[in-house]
Amino acid sequence: MFSTGFLRNKIIPRKPFSNSHLAIFQTQVRLVLIDRGAKIFMSKKKKKIATAGATEKPKVNLSEQIKSATTGLWYISETDAEIFPFTGSKADSVTRENLLAQIGKAANTTVEERGFDEMFARFIRIEDWFGDEEKATAEKFAALKGLLENNLTDLKVFKVGDIERDIYFIGLDKEGSLAGIQTKAVET
Repeated sequence: MFSTGFLRNKIIPRKPFSNSHLAIFQTQVRLVLIDRGAKIFMSKKKKKIATAGATEKPKVNLSEQIKSATTGLWYISETDAEIFPFTGSKADSVTRENLLAQIGKAANTTVEERGFDEMFARFIRIEDWFGDEEKATAEKFAALKGLLENNLTDLKVFKVGDIERDIYFIGLDKEGSLAGIQTKAVET
C-alpha cells in the first residue's frame, strides 16, 4: 500500500517506510531471527553491528557451575569440610608437579594420587537404608561428578599433605588450565 503526500499541490505516492526506517526494521527482524537460532547471510561487519545490540543470555563459567553444584555438599572424614571450586592456570597435563607448583607447595610435599571414579564411588552410591536426605545428597554428588566429567579431561584426585590433607579433584578445562574442586580432610 502506498500513502499519499502533498507537495506543491501534487499527489506523490510514497512507500510506507523511508530507507532509514526500513533499515531499522530489517535489523530488528535479523536480531529476532538470530536470537531464535536462524542463520542470516550478511557481511561480518553488519552481523557484528546487529548482534552487538542483541541481548545475549550470559554464559555461566565452569567455576560458577561448580560453585552452584557444590552448594550444601560436604566432604566427610574425621572432620567435615566444605567443597568448593578450584581454578588453576595453564598446564600441559594433570600431574602432581603441576598441581604443587600452582598451589605454591614444595616439590617434596607428600602427595597421594587416587582414581577419580574410585574417590567419587562412596559419595554417589545409594544404600538400601538411605533416607530421602541421603539419597538427595548422593544425587547431588552424581550431578557434580557428571559436571566435572563433561567439562574436564584427564581427571585425577590428589591428596596433598600428611594428616590434615588438601584434596583436589582436578582435570584440564577447554582452555588447558587445571580446574575442578578442592576440599580438606583429616586422616589419621
